[in-house]
Amino acid sequence: DPSVAIILIGLIGTMRGTGMLSFGLFGGALADRFDRRKLLMATQGGALVLNLSIAAIMWLTPGDTPALVAFFILTFFASSMFAVDGPTRQAIVPEILGPRLTPGGIALNTAAMQLAMPISIFGVGILVSEIGFAGTYALSGLGHVIEIVTLGAMAYRSNFIRQASHGFKETIRDVGGGLSYTRRHSAVLWIIILLVVMMALGFPPTANLGPT
Repeated sequence: DPSVAIILIGLIGTMRGTGMLSFGLFGGALADRFDRRKLLMATQGGALVLNLSIAAIMWLTPGDTPALVAFFILTFFASSMFAVDGPTRQAIVPEILGPRLTPGGIALNTAAMQLAMPISIFGVGILVSEIGFAGTYALSGLGHVIEIVTLGAMAYRSNFIRQASHGFKETIRDVGGGLSYTRRHSAVLWIIILLVVMMALGFPPTANLGPT
């Protein structure tokens, strides 16, 4: 039923947004607590497994209700990988380049992302028409493999030294401290709310329909 299909398409964006919002709170805290290169390799590895799992669902199931439920759950966790990967990627740039080259590195990274987005959306349309949805999901895993290999081959090694205070419990405590700080400072809270609203209005639902 087309009326149900359009709701399910919207649900994809909802699951992605919920995953990014939920795990985005932990992305920066994890980047501060753990070795950033290894954390990036872990998020890329997780994204690879999730993408291949979605491809397997599309290949091996008839698209029934259990398959759809599994698809949406995997989509949620795939977006969570991106929510951790993004802030970690931003944090590692100054660490690699140093103060003098950091502005240029950030600008280059931003330009690359802005250039890749329209090209990839156009390319995905061609891939879907040629090899189908499952094949496109599986092929996208190649990008994650390339990133893992590249990160592994980097001469850069973090000067991060693991201490007893660095761990998942401390990460959760940091997030709780950040939320408490925001509640106590209304100016910060309302600026965050305003930014979220502006991002939502500037990126309307129709913008999601193309890549979806």
